[in-house]
Amino acid sequence: MPTGPELAVDERSRIARDLREDFGARLLNQLSRAGDTATATEARVMLGELRSLLDALDPRCFLLADCVAEWQAALAECCLEADLQLDWNAHGPWPARNLTPVQRCNPQLILREFARNAARHSQPTCIELHLSMSAQSLAICCRHDGLSQAPQAWPAARGLRMINLRTQDLGGTLSWSLPQAGIVQLDLLLPLAYAPAHA
Repeated sequence: MPTGPELAVDERSRIARDLREDFGARLLNQLSRAGDTATATEARVMLGELRSLLDALDPRCFLLADCVAEWQAALAECCLEADLQLDWNAHGPWPARNLTPVQRCNPQLILREFARNAARHSQPTCIELHLSMSAQSLAICCRHDGLSQAPQAWPAARGLRMINLRTQDLGGTLSWSLPQAGIVQLDLLLPLAYAPAHA
C-alpha cells in the first residue's frame, strides 16, 4: 500500500480523475446542449477553470516561457469572447526557469477573472497587460478602459475575493488603482521561488 509522497501523488491523481470524469463530462454535456450563446459561454468558462484546477494537481514543474504563452492564450480567449481588444506586452525572452503547478495556474486564473469582471461590470473596449520579471519576482500590470467607481467603493464580490486568494496562495501582493480617468489598473507582484530548468 502506498505511503507518504506516493500516497499524496495517488490522492492527487484520484481527485483529478474524479473531476475530469464527473464534472468535466457534465460540463461538456451542458455545452453540447446549450440553447443560447450565454449558456454556452458560461459552460466554456467553467470548463476552462476546471482544466486550470486540474493542472494545479499535476506534480510536474513547467517552463516559465510555456506558462507565459498559456497565460496569453487564456487572456486572448476571454477577450475574444467579450469582443475586447487585447494589448499584450510581454515578449521575453524568458529565462529557462521552472514554475510550480500553482505558479503556472494561478496567474492564468487571475487574468481570466480580471477580464471577465471588466466585461461584466465596466464595458471596456480594451484590456492591456504588461509583464516583466526580476531575478526573484514577476510583475503583472493589467489595465482596462471601462467605467468604474474608485476601488474603495467596490463590493467584495466573488471575483475580487478569488483574485485576492490566488494572489495570497502565491505569496504575492496586489493593488487596484485608477491612474487616470477611465482607466482601471491591477498591479500584481508575485515572488517566484523557482529553480533553473535542467537540460
